[in-house]
Amino acid sequence: MPTYALNGSHASSFESTDMRDALVASRVRLLLAISGVMTVFINPAHLFDKESLAPAIFGCYVLSSAILYYAAEMHIPIALHKGMLWVDCIWYFLITSFSGGSDSFFVMLFIFPILVSSLRGGFDDGALVTLIAVGLFNGAARVADDSPDMAPLLFRSS
Repeated sequence: MPTYALNGSHASSFESTDMRDALVASRVRLLLAISGVMTVFINPAHLFDKESLAPAIFGCYVLSSAILYYAAEMHIPIALHKGMLWVDCIWYFLITSFSGGSDSFFVMLFIFPILVSSLRGGFDDGALVTLIAVGLFNGAARVADDSPDMAPLLFRSS
């Protein structure tokens, strides 16, 4: 059965479903970004010192998330690209690196691209993003800490 896009043009149900998925993912991405910024403003002293780049990184992440949300709302195909999940992983690496490394509670943000890739692309895509996210988290811990304790770090990332 044919479906119609919001702008009235004829679209296949496959394209419509993919765009709806991209819209939901972009809404969650924007919600995570705004939640992170609110956390930074509520308790900034707990997260980082005055010289940290974390506020600028969070601001850029919110801007990036808002742009991707707008792209999904306007049915721009970039919102469907799998590369956006890798961009999210890089943002979360930066956020974790500049907000405490292995002690950062923003490590939980890595779950978002893992879930989205698993639900969109299946087990193989989810496993690949999971392995990359573990590597990025361990890299963030090494960037933030000179000598992180590896046993708890590896346990926390698995």
